[in-house]
Amino acid sequence: MPFSKDRTELIKERIRQALASEGGSAWDTSFLRDMKTRFDRYGTRTRLSDAQLKQLERILRLPKDDRRDLANVVDFRSARKNNKPKQSSRLRIRSGTRWVVRTLTLSAAFFGIWFVLANPHPDAAYWNIFRSPTWGGTSSSPSPTGSMLIDRVTRVRDGDTIVVGLIPIRIANLDCAESGTAAGERATRRAKQLLANQSVQCRLEGRRSYDREVGVCALEDGRDFGEVMIAEGYCSRWRG
Repeated sequence: MPFSKDRTELIKERIRQALASEGGSAWDTSFLRDMKTRFDRYGTRTRLSDAQLKQLERILRLPKDDRRDLANVVDFRSARKNNKPKQSSRLRIRSGTRWVVRTLTLSAAFFGIWFVLANPHPDAAYWNIFRSPTWGGTSSSPSPTGSMLIDRVTRVRDGDTIVVGLIPIRIANLDCAESGTAAGERATRRAKQLLANQSVQCRLEGRRSYDREVGVCALEDGRDFGEVMIAEGYCSRWRG
């Protein structure tokens, strides 16, 4: 409900009288000019805060018993709080669910990218993770005889021991000099040359040598890696 018409006219008349008298302080004069502008512009629809109304009553000495007619006095802090849109519990739950789904989707995407980059041959990586009983070298039991392992060579330990994917392999038909010796270093260098950027196919023999599976590995061109090393004179045949 707006200011009553009589009340509005009374306030406007009192403001004019006060400004004409020029008896107030500079602050009061500035305040009254602001009030005059408001009431001239909005008339009965003028809205004031409780503090503004009290100040106006003090300066103009308005009768306080008529304050009940000033329905446009507003506590702006309460108005802002009450006008703030409320978020329903259903909307909050829905927003939380979307956040969880988005997080899981991004996590799955990052894992997929990492898996592809870390395993250029995904079929072989799948075999290693889900079928190899010695994945990660944590099992003490050898793989079944005849098991096939196809993956990229990730490390050459020495001339007769390589790591395929995650699985250490002791080449079954190969015996090279120990690392640290001149012959051993030559064999290791040649093995690295032959196996650089190679995916090999290893047939496991179902037995272990320390932490290593024992098997025979073929290069991408089909040649037996061990036989190549023997034929080139870097290693001898292993009878173990």
